[in-house]
Amino acid sequence: MSALKVMDYFFINWLLPISAFVISQVAIYKLDEKKLHAEFVREGSPASETIYGHWKILVRWVIPCILFVSLFLQFLDLLV
Repeated sequence: MSALKVMDYFFINWLLPISAFVISQVAIYKLDEKKLHAEFVREGSPASETIYGHWKILVRWVIPCILFVSLFLQFLDLLV
């Protein structure tokens, strides 16, 4: 296996999902809730309030599950 293929495999299949997980968790847990809300929700728009709630659920629960499943499948591919 060439060096470029190894780097491609490592960066795309491992580093990208791990960094996406870290960034999503920092965004939901470490950033100020008031600033997130102010940036996401437009005043006078109930739809943006609903979308913000859905975004929080996705970032907190759905995205980490999808990323861990993808990493687990990559790990299983290493065993074969």
